[in-house]
Amino acid sequence: MMNKRLLAGLAASLLLAPLAAMAANQYTEADFDWSDPLMKFHKATIVAGVNMLARENPACASIDLKSVQLDPNHGNPDDPAFTVVCSNGAKKTTVLFTKVEAVGDGVAPKH
Repeated sequence: MMNKRLLAGLAASLLLAPLAAMAANQYTEADFDWSDPLMKFHKATIVAGVNMLARENPACASIDLKSVQLDPNHGNPDDPAFTVVCSNGAKKTTVLFTKVEAVGDGVAPKH
């Protein structure tokens, strides 16, 4: 017979796994304002990049989704860069991410 603690731990992990997956990708295209025609071409990159920051950057406990913009001073046509305003408490920070950071470079790894 399985230990009650083991069963409880297993049940908790099975219940929490879907919640962790949802939290890992908390933003969707519907959360953003796509009125800037240029930004529409980068939807997948922006959504992936903002979700990456939400998961991995402690400064991005809260993200101002209306602040996302293409950064003309960084990146290049193959790897555009974007900025977004993040906050953690009262401290606001502008954070940069690139397409390659957000979704990869689209090149299959060489073996």
